[in-house]
Amino acid sequence: MLQLDAIGSPAVVINPRRDDFPAGQVEAAREQTAWEYEHLRIADVILFSFCAEAVQPIALYALGAHAEVLLREVGGRLSTLLEGTERCAQNRARLVQALYTRLDRLTEPLPDAT
Repeated sequence: MLQLDAIGSPAVVINPRRDDFPAGQVEAAREQTAWEYEHLRIADVILFSFCAEAVQPIALYALGAHAEVLLREVGGRLSTLLEGTERCAQNRARLVQALYTRLDRLTEPLPDAT
């Protein structure tokens, strides 16, 4: 169990990397992919790590797939009818603000790894 000091909440870190992964076994790859997608689906927070030394197409695909699900969910929430109340408008504004805050983070430059 990892304690996230910034929010004071416990967290479980799930790392899909396996030292003993049976590369080349189709069924093992299917099981691994299903396991990863299930854990992406149920996670509250997702962190991807990309190394500069290698292209990681599977991790990029998973990131894109998760982003698509997130955008679809937000689109569904934003497409609901407004109730015409102040609370409804405030909730809509919070949702849009949170979405833009997350999207803005995608354009922030990464800190130097020196």
